[in-house]
Amino acid sequence: MYYQRLPLETTYNTRDLGGIPTKNGQMVTWKKLFRSDDVSQLSTTDKRFLEEYGVGVAIDLRSHREREEKNYSLEDSFIKTYHIPFMIEENLVNQNALQIQKVAKEITLYDLYSTFIFEQQAVIKELFTIIYNSSDQGILFHCAAGKDRTGILAVLILGLLDVEDSDIIANYETSYTFLSANQALVPPKGFEHLMESDKKNIATLLPEIKKKYGTIYDYLQECGLSEQMLLEIRARYTQCV
Repeated sequence: MYYQRLPLETTYNTRDLGGIPTKNGQMVTWKKLFRSDDVSQLSTTDKRFLEEYGVGVAIDLRSHREREEKNYSLEDSFIKTYHIPFMIEENLVNQNALQIQKVAKEITLYDLYSTFIFEQQAVIKELFTIIYNSSDQGILFHCAAGKDRTGILAVLILGLLDVEDSDIIANYETSYTFLSANQALVPPKGFEHLMESDKKNIATLLPEIKKKYGTIYDYLQECGLSEQMLLEIRARYTQCV
């Protein structure tokens, strides 16, 4: 049985990228690539489900501060974990707290995503190297909400796999639908504009990537990933319909 949104007790936005069609008539392989919101508090039942579903690697994109605030239960499980912070917050450590808050309130999601793409290329190279080296296991990548940092990594993965822009955008846009059911996920006052997953954010970002680099494949090469690695990832995570 295949699930799009995994039926977990303790998350709201854990989804299999499998089944999304590609431009050449194939589709993304099922049970290999998963995006998620916070998995710090997985129940025993959820951990068992993930193990049986084939997840063997987890990539935590949260900051060091976020990770310290919660116990990370996957470290005591069968899943191999990697912690690769994917945040602009940690690049602002030389600014005081009020300045950081001011920047965060004024920034748009498009601004945030542009920073990830154009200023975090070393991090992106590290993330795709982990994906490349985890060939025999399902990979779950997540942040806190599974929308922004996770969403950008999903955009790059799906773009590499030659998924249509419309499907990449739709995959991003779905996040807020699921997250809105999480009553505990309430943004601080002044940050409400960062909660939704408006399609215009990715619809604006994708042409900017293409304008500067050509394709997402080209962009990932610019990040330092080899042609061999990228082609192997593409072949591994796509299959015939």
